[in-house]
Amino acid sequence: MKVQRIDSNNFKGYDVRPLKGFLMNSNPYGIANEMKAIADREGFKLYSVVERGVSNKCVRPTEKSLLDAWAQDIWTILKDNILNKKNDKKTEYIKDFFGLKNNFVQHKLRDSISENKHISGGNLFIVNGVKGDEVLVGQGSLKDFSVSTIKEMYNVEKVTILPQMDFHLDLFIRPLDKQRILLADDKLVLKALKKGYDKFLYFMSTLSNSEREQYLLQGVAFQNLIRECEVSQNSNCNAKSDEVESILKRRGFEVIKVPGRIYDTSGYCGAGFLYHTCNYMNANVIKNPEGKLVYITNKSFIDDRLRLTPELSKKIGFSFENEFVKSISEYVDREHIYFINGEKDFVKNQMLYSYGGGIHCLCTEIPE
Repeated sequence: MKVQRIDSNNFKGYDVRPLKGFLMNSNPYGIANEMKAIADREGFKLYSVVERGVSNKCVRPTEKSLLDAWAQDIWTILKDNILNKKNDKKTEYIKDFFGLKNNFVQHKLRDSISENKHISGGNLFIVNGVKGDEVLVGQGSLKDFSVSTIKEMYNVEKVTILPQMDFHLDLFIRPLDKQRILLADDKLVLKALKKGYDKFLYFMSTLSNSEREQYLLQGVAFQNLIRECEVSQNSNCNAKSDEVESILKRRGFEVIKVPGRIYDTSGYCGAGFLYHTCNYMNANVIKNPEGKLVYITNKSFIDDRLRLTPELSKKIGFSFENEFVKSISEYVDREHIYFINGEKDFVKNQMLYSYGGGIHCLCTEIPE
């Protein structure tokens, strides 16, 4: 098998996106097929763990399961070495293909031959800070690691510890470039939904009594979703966005608050896992050959929940998905924003809520 080696001097942190592309572990419901189509259009590579190796020419056959689908939490690829959760055949394939060696810090800390002490990639970002590469890590991952160990393991001088607004960082922040970081703000979600409801009410006011009859369910849907968001936000015991924003700003980052997630806390006890019905933060970001940022995130069923067809959205001038698009449009052109869904609407109907992860969880960054 041909070994492709990486020039370690080119790696500048995941937020700047000097990436070859992304690595996927499987192809649940054709999601890897969608990623491959985007990669071909935008000029980056999609690598796939296939039978007995790694390929950038094809993806695995479509699977009807998320078994072994997660890649971000299993592998983190650095300049010339790999941090991995398991020592298995797939890891050996990846090391061979990209010319990687074991991370010496992780290797000396490993618990057993097969399992390593590991920080899940979803709870850590390597970003280009004011004075070079640094690590953002969720405080929930510090159980087994000191800050000094993290610095040595990731070869950085600076580590920023963020409180957990959610199970993992990649569910509530998304680094872009130039020290800019998107941050989910629940208050903006309510603001957007209430704005949409006001637009809907105005639209209704222009109709006759008989015409309004066909849109009564949309009004109820808006009211119910706004009420449910208020209840869930009030019962959410995790850290709040203002706390995270304050830490990031003190560290020199520009924070961009966005309406990036909607979650449900039914059956929820204390801080920890939130059940997402929408998450646009869990995204892959890369620069294409023209230097344009490409944002690849998850489809959601919020517009469907509001019974907003494309035609009705156009009439009232509102779509929740479009509210998010507008919130990042200063940084990412609309033609480079993608919403992954998979076959049978798998992402928006099942993956986020039932499995707690999205497209970022399914991919690992491959630096140039």
